[in-house]
Amino acid sequence: MYTYSDNIFSDLVKEVYGTRSVGRTGHLSHYWDETPENKQKIWDDLCDEHEATMAEEKADQVRKAKAFEDRVQDVISIGAGDRETALRWIFQSEKLDLRDYSYACFALNIPYSYEEEFRTLYT
Repeated sequence: MYTYSDNIFSDLVKEVYGTRSVGRTGHLSHYWDETPENKQKIWDDLCDEHEATMAEEKADQVRKAKAFEDRVQDVISIGAGDRETALRWIFQSEKLDLRDYSYACFALNIPYSYEEEFRTLYT
């Protein structure tokens, strides 16, 4: 039984490589001419790569959050006094708008899960 799908092959390629061109004109363009057995092998290899990529991204998000939390603690220790003030100082030092939560996460290179907390700063 085969688990690959020609309909979403380019989606999987994009998830792994960040572009669909690898599956159209790049090193995986031969996929479309392969036997079902070889298509399955290519599919399985891509799935393995995708799982590895997702694990790396998760570890990277944890590392970024830890670095940001360390920064918040540093700002508290130099005089901010509490987390809310520290976050406001960080926003000011980075010239970030307190109302643009998504951009703040992007600019600070932190997970977007911080957006909800940042919303409380602008009240």
